[in-house]
Amino acid sequence: MRRSLLTAAAIAVALSSILPAIPARAQSTVGVTIFEDGFESGDLSRWDNIATKRYAVTSDPAHVRTGSYALEGTIADDGWGGELNKWFLPGYDELYVRFAVMFEPGFQNLRGDGNGMHFVSVAGNRIDNKWSSHGQAGITPDGTDFFVTTVDPAHSWNDPTLEPLTFYSYFPDMVPPWGNVFRQSDPPLPLETGRWHEIIIHVDAGTPGAYDGSQELWIDGVKKIEVTGMRWRDTDDLRLNEFAIVDYMPGTPQTQRIWFDDIWVGTAFPGSSVPPLGATMGLVDPDTGKWWLRHPDGTIETFYYGNPGDTPFVGDWDCDGVETPGLYRRSDGFVYLRNSNTAGPADVEFFFGDPADVPLAGDFDGDGCDTVSIYRPSEARIYVIDRLGDGAAGLGAADYSFVFGDPGDQPVVGDFDGDGIDTVGLHRASTGFVYYRNSNTTGVAERSFFYGDPGDRMVAADWSGDGTESVGLFRPSRSRFYLRFVNAAGNADVEFPWGDRDWLPVAGAMGR
Repeated sequence: MRRSLLTAAAIAVALSSILPAIPARAQSTVGVTIFEDGFESGDLSRWDNIATKRYAVTSDPAHVRTGSYALEGTIADDGWGGELNKWFLPGYDELYVRFAVMFEPGFQNLRGDGNGMHFVSVAGNRIDNKWSSHGQAGITPDGTDFFVTTVDPAHSWNDPTLEPLTFYSYFPDMVPPWGNVFRQSDPPLPLETGRWHEIIIHVDAGTPGAYDGSQELWIDGVKKIEVTGMRWRDTDDLRLNEFAIVDYMPGTPQTQRIWFDDIWVGTAFPGSSVPPLGATMGLVDPDTGKWWLRHPDGTIETFYYGNPGDTPFVGDWDCDGVETPGLYRRSDGFVYLRNSNTAGPADVEFFFGDPADVPLAGDFDGDGCDTVSIYRPSEARIYVIDRLGDGAAGLGAADYSFVFGDPGDQPVVGDFDGDGIDTVGLHRASTGFVYYRNSNTTGVAERSFFYGDPGDRMVAADWSGDGTESVGLFRPSRSRFYLRFVNAAGNADVEFPWGDRDWLPVAGAMGR
């Protein structure tokens, strides 16, 4: 049985709505690819409409992100325009688009009319007319004809500076006559020339006639724009069915280039189609109390559980082999445990430790049941309790305690040698080293290795299914997971973007 894991960086977590009436969205299977092009064919044959005077495939290593080829777009004031379009009719209710882009050094974002460029777009066309969103500048959609959102660099009038990316959107409730601009949360991420950026666009067309649509933008793994409560359409005959590279820039002051690589369009967050894993991983949104669990079979389920200030973790509290949510609420000093991965009241609750303590969930005696123990950072001491607490009586005295590591180390729990007993490891942010022992006793580390950066949030689980747990980490600065299949220094065996920089990771054997 694999055990629960906790990141000590979750000390400052903020969750909300422990007993919400909000229903979770339906469970979905992830990793559905609609279209992808890394340009390794050496041509543009996968695209439906091509402005050949502007776009070409390059093999210049300085302008290729992965593989041998990339797309090169040349913008010149020579009268040639057009787009690179891909349609997928009849369309979808929700789309994700990921691509890598690099602007050449000295790029100037200026059109002849003093405005900035239009860059890439995701469009909703009528299912009987793939061109319905084209030629609609200055037209407010009526809910039945089209909608479109373009990712554009921000601009100031007659200023050629390449500014951070924005959404420029046409939708029925826009303020006419032109598309409405949605900017990044502060501080905006700069769009740097001469380097690759990874961009992810998410558009949810929502229910026809309802205000439940949305759009989101990730830049280099960080979600910087989120717009909710949008009405994109009033009919199911209007769906998301086009991605276009536009580069609309008539009257540009100079001939200049943009390079694209690794374009992917799908129905779920890119990176969700990672190789099968032996454990479930999860993220908890501190702003909404929403939990996301990605199971080994690739399904995602969501639910709400938690209050502002709670610390999330997981464990097998009822010894059934499935790990489920736990929360430590510093405001009242209680732990709240639930025996299913669903919203609802706690099945077990009890008083716990001191406000600065960090909960450690695991099976520390090998009996097949997880319990909640304590890491006290001020003492660098672990207090092990091999039973669950009882209401206001709390946990009672620890069964035993031991000192391990230095004050301020971040603990991570796992069965690092596969013997069925969880032990405590530590991540030392100041050095990037991981230390662990294969017994819950004081002593020097039995294994240490370099992995991770300061600010990473570490978890452990049996990612490879070999019966031994190894470390993984969530890097908030990139909203990306890095998983190792062995407890040794080295590159991640699996790496993928997921979630938001403020979300908190959990992992273990959580069903499926």
